[in-house]
Amino acid sequence: MSSIESLQREVRALKIYAGLTTLAVAAALLMGARQSDTAASFNTLRAERIDIVDAAGKTRMVLTGPQHMPGAGGPTDNKPGGRNFVAPAILFYDEAEHEYGGLLPRAKTGNGEMTALIFDYSKQEAGGFFTQQKPDGSGFAALMINDPPPADMPHEQAIRESFNRIKIMNPEQNAEVVLSDAQGRPRIQLRVTREGEAYMEILGKDGKVAYRAPEQ
Repeated sequence: MSSIESLQREVRALKIYAGLTTLAVAAALLMGARQSDTAASFNTLRAERIDIVDAAGKTRMVLTGPQHMPGAGGPTDNKPGGRNFVAPAILFYDEAEHEYGGLLPRAKTGNGEMTALIFDYSKQEAGGFFTQQKPDGSGFAALMINDPPPADMPHEQAIRESFNRIKIMNPEQNAEVVLSDAQGRPRIQLRVTREGEAYMEILGKDGKVAYRAPEQ
């Protein structure tokens, strides 16, 4: 075999090898693309915080333990001490990353533990369902509904103010419904006590009872 024929055979072998390599690389890229479009599956995922983002990269939901709970200023607010409590939480955010609600499965408070499912207006809590239990086992559950604060009220002031209109709760095993005016003053109270007494009160703006049924 001449040197020219040998060289031609080596060139043909290199072409075949290059072709096979190209096919292998293309197959690997195709498999990688398919895998990137497929959701990963885990039996157990352990994390101190998970941020769920939209297509624009904005945080829309945060699942967090107490050590990484963001403050009220948004998902990047690293000062959770500004809240009334710090706890494990699921927090919801709008397109501008403003918080508009959340779920607190268990939060420690000054006199016990609390759970809460809360939804917000743009500046203040709109309402929610709460439970609280004290160390002695006593506690209550409550549904609260608030009015939105005035549109021109600064956000910091709105957080401090209360505009509660409706409370349904059972403190100390007393069933209560309290309806308040726009200034947050209780005006109608319906109550069934733990002893079984049932009555209704209508209150004036000064907080004094104007009407009670049945009368005492």
